[in-house]
Amino acid sequence: MGATIHKRKVLKYAWRKHEGVHLATDARGGGMVAGYRITGMFQNKQKNNKFQLAPVPGGGWMQEHVDLLKEALVNATRTKTRLNDSGSGNNASDSEFDVVILQFPYGWLERPKEEAFNPISLKEAVDTSHRVFGAKTVIMQTVPMQNNYENLHRELIYVNNAIEDFVKAYQPPADGSGVQSVLLMDLAFLSMNLFVHNAVGMDMVPSKALDILDSSDSLREKEGKLVDYLNKTLEQRLDCCNPEYKEVVAFSCGVPVKSGKYCQRNMYSFDGMHWCMNSTSGRIHGALGCLLRCEYDHKFKGQELRDCEHKCNSAYMTLNPVQFDQGNVLHNY
Repeated sequence: MGATIHKRKVLKYAWRKHEGVHLATDARGGGMVAGYRITGMFQNKQKNNKFQLAPVPGGGWMQEHVDLLKEALVNATRTKTRLNDSGSGNNASDSEFDVVILQFPYGWLERPKEEAFNPISLKEAVDTSHRVFGAKTVIMQTVPMQNNYENLHRELIYVNNAIEDFVKAYQPPADGSGVQSVLLMDLAFLSMNLFVHNAVGMDMVPSKALDILDSSDSLREKEGKLVDYLNKTLEQRLDCCNPEYKEVVAFSCGVPVKSGKYCQRNMYSFDGMHWCMNSTSGRIHGALGCLLRCEYDHKFKGQELRDCEHKCNSAYMTLNPVQFDQGNVLHNY
């Protein structure tokens, strides 16, 4: 979040030039950000499963990759401490992360994909985040719109309701151990805003679908109504590029086409799956920063934390204008 490219280091490639493990140091405001590509739910039972590492589905991960990342984190911390001349030595927290963001790899999951999002699996992902990385806070992203759906009601709505229900029901260990807070980042709703506007612009969905976004319904109610329109767009796909889940025209194109492999692309997703960060990163990073502020600046707990979480998602995971005060901080958050 905010780290410059020259301070971002790939520690291991998963395959070819696809990053597996990376670390970005000196993120804006201090701290460091890392990423680890796993092709399944983050589960302890998949530890050291070298047969299901990316690009193979299954969710295998290696302790040696974690150790590589932690070693790089300690070295970066030691260097930063030396440069700042603020002391010497390291402690256990130097190799741990405060927060883990779970971006579930829906496209890599085996069918029926929605079955992976059960309370036991989600709880294990949270527990493994603490066990492996020391995190006290976990942010769960809802699964966004993408090509890898066959039915949005059965998959997208079901999966994201399961994630939201888990987050709302999560109770941290009473003794203060483990993950203390689980927050929801509704990336799915941002994707619906983008995709429905794009589909309306290409006359693939009637303009009245946009009225849903301005209604007084809850986010969950809006999502249910939006997929009634977007579900129909899954039928029109390009003859490209994944043989199982070909690109949905309404998701990846900016100009409608009826057939073929190619189209003029839109500005937010170049293939109906991956984000164009030049146009979407502001809201994605804004939502993450806002959620972290709820937890670490305001130190909200209970319903206050949920209310702050809702404000962050309403502000950033939509296409509504974001209001800032004179200090360039989101007002009232």
